[in-house]
Amino acid sequence: MIRVGFLGCAHVHAAVYRDELRVSPRGRATAVFDHDRARATAFAAADELSVAESAEHLCSLVDAVVVTSEHTAYPELV
Repeated sequence: MIRVGFLGCAHVHAAVYRDELRVSPRGRATAVFDHDRARATAFAAADELSVAESAEHLCSLVDAVVVTSEHTAYPELV
């Protein structure tokens, strides 16, 4: 099972990707990092995801990431 993390959760499609991973036979959402800790906590609560302290920490917890932050944060996170 591939552990998938979310780098940011502000993008409108973040919840859609999280929902799709619920039914995926090959991947599972496991963690999230967002600059806005409250937003990350709320996003994580829907599936009991871990909330990472930093983007680097998130990457150490997962096998793959989906970048779903605000578009302006993409360069920093990627």
